[in-house]
Amino acid sequence: MTRKTRFPIVGALMAAALVLASTACIAQQDYPSKPVRIMVGFPPGGSVDIVARVLGQKLAEQMGQSFVVDNKPGAIGTLAMNAMGSVPADGYTILLGTNPQVRPGMTAQDDPYRNFEPIALTSVIPMALLANPGYAAGDARAFAELARKSEPVPFATPGRGSPMELAMASLKARAGLNLLHVPYNGGPPAVNDTMAGQIPLVAVGLPTALGQVAAGKLKPIAVLQDRRTELLPGVPTISESLGIADSGFVVWLGFFAPVKTPAPVIERLQAEVGKALADPQVRAKLQGAALEVRFAPAAQLDKLVREQFVLTIDTMQKYGNDGK
Repeated sequence: MTRKTRFPIVGALMAAALVLASTACIAQQDYPSKPVRIMVGFPPGGSVDIVARVLGQKLAEQMGQSFVVDNKPGAIGTLAMNAMGSVPADGYTILLGTNPQVRPGMTAQDDPYRNFEPIALTSVIPMALLANPGYAAGDARAFAELARKSEPVPFATPGRGSPMELAMASLKARAGLNLLHVPYNGGPPAVNDTMAGQIPLVAVGLPTALGQVAAGKLKPIAVLQDRRTELLPGVPTISESLGIADSGFVVWLGFFAPVKTPAPVIERLQAEVGKALADPQVRAKLQGAALEVRFAPAAQLDKLVREQFVLTIDTMQKYGNDGK
């Protein structure tokens, strides 16, 4: 008797599974069928928020559903990342993330983005070394000469452990410079004190200072990334100026989804983000906010995130994170 009833039960279970699979497939094909939330771990008005809002508006136009920005600032983006741990892996809550907070003693296994599915790289925040207009050096070579034979040259950054500080710590060690790191609580106060002459130099992201450079209140010394930036096309990189390898640091911004988000949803979002970033008006808005548009698909974003996390850990171990 058991043998006779077993197969109908198995058949019913298989049929139910097929129905569930079919329903999931239809749901993915219809994605998005309701508003999508973009989680941002920083306050409104900052670079990450601007990218989220510009792209959210364009994605809404392309995909026919609202993309709503949800700001959860705190702990350098960590609060928003933690909040993503409790959302369904269905593509209706995504994160616009950036370089994570890194602390001494962390290893590659501590990378918090291992808990996410990458979607696409959207842009980078170009970093530059800027000086007060009265500073004796006007370019990277003159700056290096002064920093090799004078008393320690102070430089400001947005804070300890920031990519700007680590890029300068790497430069100091590899170029034999006599520098003194002065960490600030954010980029704006560091920029303000440099303009006021209280400190001669600041290493900072260009969104915080490009307007002051354009107004002549700060002068660019060098670009602190692997290539020249379209925002300051005439300013060489450290590598070009001093003949040493670039530090390798990139301040990246990219979209992520929870682990196990269906692949078709990731692929759809990736394609739509690429389409949005190719739009001239979107590019103009991001460039106007001193951001450099740099699209890359999920696999390349994943590689970049892994490499940058390991680079940060290695730099902290080799050169310390106090800049002294």
